[in-house]
Amino acid sequence: MYLIPFKSDHAKIMMSQGTNAAQIGMNADHYEVFNNLEHENLSFTAITDNSFICSGGIVPMWQGVFEGWVIGSNKIWDHPVLAARTIKKGLDQLYLDNNIMRLQTAVRADFPMGMKFAKWLGFKNEGLMKKYDMEGKDFYRFARVS
Repeated sequence: MYLIPFKSDHAKIMMSQGTNAAQIGMNADHYEVFNNLEHENLSFTAITDNSFICSGGIVPMWQGVFEGWVIGSNKIWDHPVLAARTIKKGLDQLYLDNNIMRLQTAVRADFPMGMKFAKWLGFKNEGLMKKYDMEGKDFYRFARVS
């Protein structure tokens, strides 16, 4: 598995081919949000066997505060341990390289595996955010604070 700089087309391809969970589904009308995730040296796509496995990164909000994100393709199940370790290693490196004091993320309330993964990455649940996304779904706010 190797990393390349993230491009919004990577996410669009993964979404069109299927993600790692039904809860991550998104209407194609909302794909423009992926354009905001392209940040040099802050977002990456993991590839193996000529397939996109997952993408992730951090988006700066203001000094020391970032929003983290991950999108897993349905191919992530072919390499679950390697993908999880790659995400964790990359996130830990981004945390150090960017002098982060707060890294936050949102996880759909009906995606228990996503919440378990966030906790494994060192995030703590800060509470429920009602009607957080474009479809009115509830999410939990998770944060990793140094």
